[in-house]
Amino acid sequence: AGAQAADHLLSLGHGRVGIMAGPFSKVDRVARRVAGCRSVFQKMGVPWRRELGLDLEPTLAAGSRGAKELMDRRNPPTAILALSDTLALGALAGLRDLGLTVPQDVSLSGFDDIEYAAYATPALTTLRVPAADIGTQAVRNLLNLMRDPQAEPCRLKLGTELVVRQSTRAHKPGQ
Repeated sequence: AGAQAADHLLSLGHGRVGIMAGPFSKVDRVARRVAGCRSVFQKMGVPWRRELGLDLEPTLAAGSRGAKELMDRRNPPTAILALSDTLALGALAGLRDLGLTVPQDVSLSGFDDIEYAAYATPALTTLRVPAADIGTQAVRNLLNLMRDPQAEPCRLKLGTELVVRQSTRAHKPGQ
């Protein structure tokens, strides 16, 4: 899923993408999202810039602070990929505080497709994660393990969907 999100921004011509993620070491799914991003960067020959990566708590305030920090860098990103919509919505506010416009000045993409993503201004491009399906499969797995404690837990890989809205656009050279 991280690969899908990174591919969208890189295919729009963004060569400097800031990555805002939650704690890598504590949440396996976040680490997998970051690994997916890195694999696409490598495949497309785009350098992975550690200075454009932030490890943040997944809150609105952290997203706002993170966007301001990224934009204060010597070579700020032309796009920001927040690995949660909460971080992305906070980043949207932080960019606005700096007088920057999304997507004219900076493209912004989130992750999860929470309800508020569609109602943000501009509406947030995001990766839809099938949360209800994940919950259903987890309960099925748990019930199966309760019936048969020796059963092997099942691992399922559920697909994600890129939802392109108004917060991303093609990078214009010189931007």
